Amino acid sequence: MFLYVLIREMFRVFYTLWFRVDSSHRERVPARGPVVVCGNHFSWWDPVTIAIMVRRPVYFMAKAELFAIPVFGPILKRIGAYPVRRGLPDRTALRRTYDLLEKGHAIGMFPEGTRTRTGYIGKAEPGAALVAVKTGSPVVPVAIIGQYRFRGRIQVNFGEPVYLSVEGGKARNEELARLSESIMDRIIDLSEGRWSRPAPAAAAATAATATTAAEDEGPHD
Repeated sequence: MFLYVLIREMFRVFYTLWFRVDSSHRERVPARGPVVVCGNHFSWWDPVTIAIMVRRPVYFMAKAELFAIPVFGPILKRIGAYPVRRGLPDRTALRRTYDLLEKGHAIGMFPEGTRTRTGYIGKAEPGAALVAVKTGSPVVPVAIIGQYRFRGRIQVNFGEPVYLSVEGGKARNEELARLSESIMDRIIDLSEGRWSRPAPAAAAATAATATTAAEDEGPHD
C-alpha cells in the first residue's frame, strides 16, 4: 500500500494548507482487525477526509465508471478502491467487501448511499448494516462537519465502535434498514448539532429532492 500512503500524505499536506481540519477520538478506530468506518456523505471530499484521519488504510467502493478513466482508474485500483455498480445489486462488490473484512482490513462506507444536497442527514440504505452483521465487524460512526472551502473548518468526530446483530441471526431487510438508521443516529449525535433529520412535514420533499439530484448526476462515490 505504498502508493496509498504516499497519496494520503500528499492530501494531508493539501488539507493542512487549504482547510482547517481537526478531529476527535481517532483512536476509536481499532488499529488492527476488521472494521466498518461509516460516515455521513455531503461531498466527494468525504472519503479523502476519512482516509486522512484514520491511521490505517481504508478501502472504499467507488462507482464503476471511474475505473474506466485513463490513469485515474488504475490509480484507484492501486490504492485499494474497488468498483460498484450503482442502482443495481452488485454481488461482486459485496463479495470483495466481505473478503477484505475477513482478512482484517478497514472498509469505509456511507450508509446514505449517495451524497446529500439537502442540508439534512439522508435516509440510510441497508448495505452498511448488512456488511457489519454478516461479517461480525464493529462499526465506527464518523461525523464530518464543516465546509470544504478555502480555510474552511472541517471537524471529524469518531464514535465508539459498536457491534450490530439481528434477532435469530437472520438479516431481514426491515431489520437491516433499522440498524443502518441507528448508525446514522449515532452520526447525528456526534455532529455537534450540525446534522439532523428533516422535519416530518419536509421529509417527503427532501427525499424527492435527493432522488432528483441523484438521477440528474448519475452514480457516484
